[in-house]
Amino acid sequence: MSILSKASNHSVFKHLEYDSQKDTPIGYQAPTVKHSKIAVRNGDEIFFAHRSLIRVTKLHQFSEYALIDIPVIDFDIKGIKINSSGDLLAVYDERNILIISVPTLALNENRTFIETRSFKIGLDIYNSTEVIEVLWNTTSRYDSNLVVLSSDGFLRTFDPRFSVDEPELQFDLVAKHSRSIGLNTDSVKDPVSIAFGSSNSLSSLLTLYILDREGDIFALYPFVPKELSAPRDQIEELFNQTVLLANNYESEEESSKKLRAIDQLKFAVDLWKQVPTSQREYRKSLEFCVLNTKGSELTSIQGPFAIQPYPEELYETEATSIITLECGCTDVLAVGFTKGGLLLLSSDDQLLMRWDGTDSFDLVESDFQVLSTVEYIPGKGSSSYVGSLKDLLFTLQMNRNIYQVDLSSIADSFKSQQACNAEEENLNFESKLLMVHSLEDSEVYEGSLILSDEQYSGLLVLTNMRVIVKELKEKSDDKTSLAYDEIRYQAELGPPSEEVQRSVEETSNLNLKIPKNAAVEIQGDDTSLEQFNKVYRQVGSVLKEFHNAGINLNYKFSSQKEELERQINEIFSLKKRVQELQNKNAKNNSIIDQSLKKQKLLEEKAVQLSRKLQNSIDLPYSTKEKKWFKEIRESTISFNKFAQQSKTFEEQLTYIKSRLDDERNPTSEVEEEWVDLNDLLVESKNILQKT
Repeated sequence: MSILSKASNHSVFKHLEYDSQKDTPIGYQAPTVKHSKIAVRNGDEIFFAHRSLIRVTKLHQFSEYALIDIPVIDFDIKGIKINSSGDLLAVYDERNILIISVPTLALNENRTFIETRSFKIGLDIYNSTEVIEVLWNTTSRYDSNLVVLSSDGFLRTFDPRFSVDEPELQFDLVAKHSRSIGLNTDSVKDPVSIAFGSSNSLSSLLTLYILDREGDIFALYPFVPKELSAPRDQIEELFNQTVLLANNYESEEESSKKLRAIDQLKFAVDLWKQVPTSQREYRKSLEFCVLNTKGSELTSIQGPFAIQPYPEELYETEATSIITLECGCTDVLAVGFTKGGLLLLSSDDQLLMRWDGTDSFDLVESDFQVLSTVEYIPGKGSSSYVGSLKDLLFTLQMNRNIYQVDLSSIADSFKSQQACNAEEENLNFESKLLMVHSLEDSEVYEGSLILSDEQYSGLLVLTNMRVIVKELKEKSDDKTSLAYDEIRYQAELGPPSEEVQRSVEETSNLNLKIPKNAAVEIQGDDTSLEQFNKVYRQVGSVLKEFHNAGINLNYKFSSQKEELERQINEIFSLKKRVQELQNKNAKNNSIIDQSLKKQKLLEEKAVQLSRKLQNSIDLPYSTKEKKWFKEIRESTISFNKFAQQSKTFEEQLTYIKSRLDDERNPTSEVEEEWVDLNDLLVESKNILQKT
């Protein structure tokens, strides 16, 4: 059974039947909410908040759920948020915030209760103010920094590693400071929602967008914790990007952007210098560098951003929520409004960091950023809220309808940096809206998420009455390629065949019997009426069995008809898919044939070149070439003769030299020979004299 089928019928949502039976006034419409009561970890671990309880289950392993044992929760939970590491869960309502340490391996044990550690955050702070929105800051060390926006206009961050009562950072968004000039301001009048940038880059993750009730968008950049955790490649990318920005503004005169680029370069250099000696943190096999910062106490509010073009319908409405999504090479901001409607904006890629006291008054007024309108989807009726899912998907609640919004077509337009820098009218922007569910008057939307396993991926939408599951099909990057998803058939045959067979067998075993001593004619006495009553009850039970069997058979036949129609449609779809595969196969075969022909031509050309090379070797020499070879041969002969003569002359000189050396330095043998020769001459002389 797929993960989607398990989710739609899982007992973790069984309370919905009880809630749907509550009496509601006629014409009552449940309020639109933007807090999600469900969260997912690792694709199939579900966390669901019902009243003051948190249920958790693993869809692939268990048909039942376990409860997280948290005795300190004494309130109805409005929303839950799990961090990107999956080890911390934030639970909150308007007055309470709780951080729960979720064990990793506890779900593998078959237990009814799961023991955890929990921390109540800002107990004294949120007794007098309401919680508007809660976010996890993924750039903090151990992914443990919680950002809270409250109704008093304060932005507070809490880290349970340091303190659960006092915030690590407390930023007053509403208070007027000393740097409000012209269109620029350093305060947010009535903040209603916050959102971090996407994980596209570190600069996006360090940007916190703030939405006020009038629809104006502000930003805090950089919004950093005191201990920043990020991958080395993202830190290097931020450093390189900042160096390029500083070089771009180097030739300008004294301007706000130039000064801020210099300050941002100092910030990036300080981070980059810490990388070689920084501590390491590991999240899901990824290595992060832990860097120290000065925090965000001095970060200055930027905005409001100019929105061009701004839809006229939004001048008389109020904003409700904002999320960010990674869309190609840029971020897309999705903003919901009270009178319905969705506004998609592209972020400003040239946004620079800003700190208090870095800009002079004469430079601030002309310095403002622009958010380009990508698309506006109008709507009427109740409030609209957006909820992020993953990648290019998010949900939109508008006019009591739940939509799935797909930005893949917009992402295709923003695939390259050139497309991001192009004019808007040259690009085709069109998001895809698909209605998932229409809410009833008393039905309340409680959240949505993406479920996935090795084979299937789907969208789960939860209300207080039902669970809606919709399968998602991944699109290939290559539009010409076909999707090779596994073909699955979901049962649409109604009751099982065994149940129908059993009801039919019960009718076949029925046997009507005449009561004993029954009269031929019914009399008006009590005995006859009692006998008639027995016959009536017996016939009635038989008719009831036949009626039940007929209903089951009718339902079965109707379901089989629907299944047959569905299978026929599937067959036509498969035939079409097979035809597409055959066409693609034929195209591939033609490409292979062309490649083989080209290879054959190349082989023939290689043979021809080899023959030409051999023929060029066998060509006769010209007269000049013959004369040249003759001169070379004569020169070679002359050189060899000269070398032989030189060798002979050298040997002669060597012999003469050796003889001269012998004459100069006679040896003892030579002296003896000379003595013998002299003796012989003397003896010969004496003989001659005597003779």
